[in-house]
Amino acid sequence: MKRAMLLLGVLLAFAAGAAAQVQLDVQEHVLANGMKILMIQKPGVPRVVCHVYYKVGSINERPGITGLAHLHEHMMFKGTEITGVTDVAKDAEIDRKIDAVMDKIYRERFWTPGGGDPAKIAAWQKEYDELAKAQKAYIIKDDLWTLYMKNGGTGLNASTGNETTGYYVTLPSNKVELQMLLEADRMANARYREFYSEKDVVMEERRLSENRPGYLFSEQVNAAFYAASPYHWDVIGWMDDLRKVTRADLAEFHNTYYVPNNAVAIYVGDFDPKAIVAMAEKYFGAVPRGKDIEPIRTYEPPQYSEKRIYGKGPAPTR
Repeated sequence: MKRAMLLLGVLLAFAAGAAAQVQLDVQEHVLANGMKILMIQKPGVPRVVCHVYYKVGSINERPGITGLAHLHEHMMFKGTEITGVTDVAKDAEIDRKIDAVMDKIYRERFWTPGGGDPAKIAAWQKEYDELAKAQKAYIIKDDLWTLYMKNGGTGLNASTGNETTGYYVTLPSNKVELQMLLEADRMANARYREFYSEKDVVMEERRLSENRPGYLFSEQVNAAFYAASPYHWDVIGWMDDLRKVTRADLAEFHNTYYVPNNAVAIYVGDFDPKAIVAMAEKYFGAVPRGKDIEPIRTYEPPQYSEKRIYGKGPAPTR
């Protein structure tokens, strides 16, 4: 026992020493609108890893719009007024018509007892399909990724968690300004093109997850363990909420949380910090500050009883 304790002490001392040796020289600059810029210089290879994080995730949702943070992450790749589209006015006009048609479908399908009139829904669905087809003539697919790739960008990606959402790309050192231009544009002017078809993509992600017994078990454990707090649901959200969420819900979410005072940009690589700050002031600094973000209201109360989950499901053979 003494030997084990001695070994544990040595390991802890080693871990503490190793942690003490990891010292990052982080330079910080805060813009007037509240956005924080963090920089770590690594001279040598003329590349810069660029991250933009928003302090928003599934815990900022509520019942009825679960999964919205993750869906919003998908929609951030659908363009702005200067990317992803050839005719902004015509595209916006079609979006308004699509929303009007989908509002009819939603009301009939989800608000009417029994699921509404199938004939009405089918007619409106046909109208939606025609509008969506017409809109494709004005959409430039994967425009953001194309712009980055043409300028040496790699690793374009994004992720959504319980508490944060991040967007990443790695660029040559002399192309960081492009990242700031595009990310500031997405922050201020995101347009949610192909919203309803992208919802289908996310719902398919949910279905694929449901085919994994481990996922369903994990989801049920969280739902049982967290009784009140928004950790109660998974990041991808409940399927019924995904079916019913609207573009208006998405816009409200963006306007609340995708603001500079709720964002942090991180740059790691070979660059001049003064140049990074100057570009950040020019692009991110031009985005108006949003309203202060209200902290999460509901915290998990003390639990006074035991909880158990029993379940059966198909599992892969090994």
